[in-house]
Order: sequence, then C-alpha cells, then structure tokens
Amino acid sequence: MAAAFSLLRAVPDDMPEIVDLLWTVFTAQRTRDAFLGPDTPEGRKACVERYGKDMREHPADYWLKVVDNASGKIIAISNWRIHPTVAPEPYENMDLPWLDYDKEYQKKIVGILHDIVNARKRLYTQPHIQLCILGTDPSFARRGAGAMMMKWGCNLADHLFLPMWIEASHDGGKLYEAFGFSHFEVKAEGQEGTIMRREARPSQIQGGKVLAPEVVRADGPELKTIS
Repeated sequence: MAAAFSLLRAVPDDMPEIVDLLWTVFTAQRTRDAFLGPDTPEGRKACVERYGKDMREHPADYWLKVVDNASGKIIAISNWRIHPTVAPEPYENMDLPWLDYDKEYQKKIVGILHDIVNARKRLYTQPHIQLCILGTDPSFARRGAGAMMMKWGCNLADHLFLPMWIEASHDGGKLYEAFGFSHFEVKAEGQEGTIMRREARPSQIQGGKVLAPEVVRADGPELKTIS
C-alpha cells in the first residue's frame, strides 16, 4: 500500500501555505498576537515575509513539511533551530506594531516574549536542537504526521549527539514524551505548558575487531633493543 504522506524540507515558495496552516493550527489569541500578527491579507503577507526571511537567511533555521500524497497539500509543518557547535544568543522579535492599538496589551505580550528569551538564555547554553513550531491540520490529526517530523528531529539529534529543547503546550506534551522528552520546568507566568528536554544519546554505532593476543604479537612491530 502506498504511503499517505511524505516528509520533505520546506522551501520559501511554501511559506504562504505554511502561514495559512499556522493560522489554522494556532488558535490561542496570545500566540497569534505574539508570533503571527493580524489576520488580514496584509498581516498574513507580512508574516510570510518574516518567516521567509528567516528561512532564507538564518543559518540555523530549518522548516519541514508533511505533504498529503493524494492532494499535494501541506498538512503538517515544523520549524527547527539546529545549533551543532555553538549556542547563539537567544532572540525573539519584540517589534509588534499590529498591537499599537492597545499599549497595555502590547506591553504584556512583549513581557511574555522577554520571559521566553530569558528562559532560553538560562537553559539553552550548550549546542542543541530546538523545536520551535510543530503543527498539523486538524482534519489530518492523529494520522502520524507529527510523529514523522519528531522522528526526523530525534534521529538528527542522535546523530549529532545533541540534547533537544521544546517549549511545549499541554496538547503536545504526550507526543513529545513518546519521543523521550521529559518536563524540565514550568513556563513563566502568562504562558501555558512546560519547557521539555530530551537528553543527548550515546552512539549506537559500534564496531571494530578485538584481536587475539597471538595475533597482536604476530602483527605488531618488531622491537629492537639498543645496547
């Protein structure tokens, strides 16, 4: 039987479809206000430009998509930050002009973003892989798309001997636990869920041959004594 879905790397031309899916997946208003912007044609276009710029220019930014093979539609997405050698200074966009209409609310959202960045500064101090976004179209939920992306990320982390971090919602916790993540600490006030960590794994690659003592003696270099 042919597979229902395919896992692929997303490209900049996918970003309009990705942003539309983000709006479908993330329904909490604070999440939309902090990371997506206004739900208008202009707002979605600006969101496409922001995330597209990161995809093109950020050296650690990596987007995956899961495509429904029957329709060609993107039905799940994930965004990863891969830092194999250096943990960079954490950053989040704090410029939220779409919230200028309510300065107090804007201040609250910016405060939440500061808390997120401060937690990353405190915790993400070593090379690591961070899962920033993972979402599946609700009409394709519980069909394995999220697990496909998690398997990819965990396999990569294991090959690179890296720990992984996720700022998890309550809904995603069970999936992440199934892939070896544990709850590390509760998020700061105003955020739902927990920060989760998956420890770096030792290599499963073993090999080489153990030589018998007589073989070692036979193959070893002849030692000469200088008198």
